[in-house]
Amino acid sequence: NHFNLALRDQNLGDFARAREHYLAVLAEDELNVEARNNLGLLYHGRGMTDEAITEFRHAIAVNPRYVKARGNLAVALMAAGRLPEARAELRAALDVAPRDVDVLVNMALVERRDQHLERAIELLVKTIAASPEHAVAHYNLAVLYDEHDSLALAFDHYHAFLKHAGPEHASLVAAVQLRVLALESTRDRPGP
Repeated sequence: NHFNLALRDQNLGDFARAREHYLAVLAEDELNVEARNNLGLLYHGRGMTDEAITEFRHAIAVNPRYVKARGNLAVALMAAGRLPEARAELRAALDVAPRDVDVLVNMALVERRDQHLERAIELLVKTIAASPEHAVAHYNLAVLYDEHDSLALAFDHYHAFLKHAGPEHASLVAAVQLRVLALESTRDRPGP
């Protein structure tokens, strides 16, 4: 099964083989939205933004209600600096799935990049209210609070991130642990 082999190779980091298997799936069934979406993710992971955008758009053309592809398209568009298009894709995704927490987090990231910080915070707070264990929402909210000197709130959300972070967040954990230690040391210092 080419799809399963593509997933395996993608998880192993073998771009060429994963791409080959996804293309074989699409040769058999060009309307396979999961293969299109995953091929887009494969391209995005390699910095091939235009190719990723093309694959995500193909998946959405086949199934306009495919929220995962819309979210991934928005991330690729955001990486390309195309914030209005990213926002439009996320709004379309929210029309289909208004409570999708991953879409809400991505919308918050678009708002942050577009300097709408209060809106970004509002979306992340809404996400955490709906899904208190959403590690990425806690992390992004902590970063926003940290950047704006709301250090007690940043500390709380960094701590929540560490509590809920899974193995997929391993690349962030060490830096967050260091930041939590730094924030703890400032909290323990006596004031002037």
